[in-house]
Amino acid sequence: MSGLVNREPRSDAVRNRQAILAAADELFARADGRAVSTDDVAAAAGVGKGTIFRAFGDRAGLLDALFERRAEGLRAEIIEAEGRNLGEGPQARVSGILRAVVRFKVANLSLVRAIEDAAGRRGSQSLFDSAPYRAVYRVLTEQIDSLPGPADRRVSSSWAAHVLLSAVRVDLLDHLLGEQMSAAELEEAVDALAQRLLPT
Repeated sequence: MSGLVNREPRSDAVRNRQAILAAADELFARADGRAVSTDDVAAAAGVGKGTIFRAFGDRAGLLDALFERRAEGLRAEIIEAEGRNLGEGPQARVSGILRAVVRFKVANLSLVRAIEDAAGRRGSQSLFDSAPYRAVYRVLTEQIDSLPGPADRRVSSSWAAHVLLSAVRVDLLDHLLGEQMSAAELEEAVDALAQRLLPT
C-alpha cells in the first residue's frame, strides 16, 4: 500500500532542481545557448549530470523548464494584449501579441535560440509542434478568426498565423539585430506586417 501514497519531492531534490535552473539561467544569459551543454550546467550547479536527467529527463526538458521559468511575463503580456483596446479590434490585438513575442525573444535571445535550434531534433517534433509555438499560434488564430468582413474574403487564419510567427523566428531576429536593427524597429516591422496582411 505504501507504494500508492503520493510523496512530496525530497527537499534535496527540490534544492537540486532550483540550483540547476539558477545555474542554467546564468549560463544561458551570458553564452550562446546552443553551446551550453548539460555538463556545463551540472558543473555550474555543483551536481552530477545524472541529477539533471532525473530532474528534467534530458537537455530539452531542462530548456522547457527554463523557458517556463522566464515566460510568465510573456504570458501576462499576451493576456493583456488579448483584452486590451477591445474597441480597436483583433488586428490591434494581433500586433500587441507579436510585439510582446519580439520583446521576449530579444530579451531571452540565447535561450530561445537554443530551444528553436533543438526543436527539430526531438524525434518527429518540429518547431511547429513545440508547446511555446503552439500556444502563441492558438492565440493568433483566434484573433484572426474574429476579424471583420465576409469569411470568404478573409485570409486563412492558420496560414496568416504561421506567416506572422515566421517573422519573429529567433534566427531572423538575431540576424536583423546583427545588421543593426533595433528591438524597437523590429516591433514596428512586425506591427506593419500584421497591418498589411490582415484587413481592418
